[in-house]
Amino acid sequence: MEFTINVARAQSSDRPPARHLSVCQTVKPDEYFDCYNFLIGLVGLNSGDSVPAMFAACREILPSDRPGCYFGIGRGLTSLYVEKEDDLIRVCGSGESAFSTDCVVGFASVLVNFTSLDRGFHFCGKLNHAARIRCTEKMGIAIRLRWSDRDRIAVGCEKAGEPAYVQVCRDVKITPEKPQTEAP
Repeated sequence: MEFTINVARAQSSDRPPARHLSVCQTVKPDEYFDCYNFLIGLVGLNSGDSVPAMFAACREILPSDRPGCYFGIGRGLTSLYVEKEDDLIRVCGSGESAFSTDCVVGFASVLVNFTSLDRGFHFCGKLNHAARIRCTEKMGIAIRLRWSDRDRIAVGCEKAGEPAYVQVCRDVKITPEKPQTEAP
């Protein structure tokens, strides 16, 4: 996939913005999310960071592939909206409503690195329940990447506020568990 992304970057100046995403059809299906997540940045780059152009590009791909695209929009807008979180929530909401949570969670996944866990959890607290759950999971991952000690993780997750969100933060896994298979 890295080769594919490098080819897309090299071709970035001579392609219509939405065409960058077509490169993602050349990768394995389990890499679609990451591919769209990163290549939507080229659409932004070639459209002057036009959010409508990025949303339009995401609408050109299959609905099943759009979560990665919208996640990438949110992630890519972090530097522009790091001090304007409420505006970012509105911007993400102006796209397809089914994918607005992916957009805000993409933003949150980078916001915590730009600022702090406190800011990340504060942002999560502004979201509706479903989005807050996913945002809190991202904060839990950020905590687990910082610390391995259970007590440190528990203290970090307390910043999620309400007990249900604290539990979500504590229970998150960095990598999905592999299904158990029976021996033949």
